[in-house]
Amino acid sequence: MTPNPPPPAPVPTQTEALLEQFRLAMYPYIDGEMFYRYFADETLTGWNEVRQEFANVQRIVASARLAAETRERDLTAEIDRVKRDKDAAKKRMWELGESCDVAVQQRDQAEAELSRLRAERTWQPIETAPEDDIAWVALPNDKVARAFYAQAKHGGWYWCDADDGTRLKPQPTHWTPYVVPSPPGASQE
Repeated sequence: MTPNPPPPAPVPTQTEALLEQFRLAMYPYIDGEMFYRYFADETLTGWNEVRQEFANVQRIVASARLAAETRERDLTAEIDRVKRDKDAAKKRMWELGESCDVAVQQRDQAEAELSRLRAERTWQPIETAPEDDIAWVALPNDKVARAFYAQAKHGGWYWCDADDGTRLKPQPTHWTPYVVPSPPGASQE
């Protein structure tokens, strides 16, 4: 003879299930049996109050869930906007970096040209003077003249005053280029 299996646990009614959900949601720290003794009011009014309270809790939870979902969507949109702004800022920084590189190159070229021009404008030894152009020359008596290098009638070369062609005496010791500026309104290249 085999013993009979224990009878199955009774299936809770809908009211009991709602009451248990309410207990777990509102009073999880109260033992189930104590809760049922305290709240087990068999009257229709008592159960209706429990149902109403549970429905209120469900509405509050649903409202909070909707608010959380809305906030999450808003935060996600804000995060996406910040990421786009960050990407745009990175792109702009890259462009500015490239612009800065170009500006640095242009500055370096301008400084090199300025150094070259300054070197041209400094007084140089007369031996380095061009023989086919007008130049400013420095004479030993601290005078400056606009002059050119000419061949003498009897051979040799000498410096002549550019205004009247007379030979400069004493001969110059240094020279610098004679630069005529462009006329007003002319394009500068």
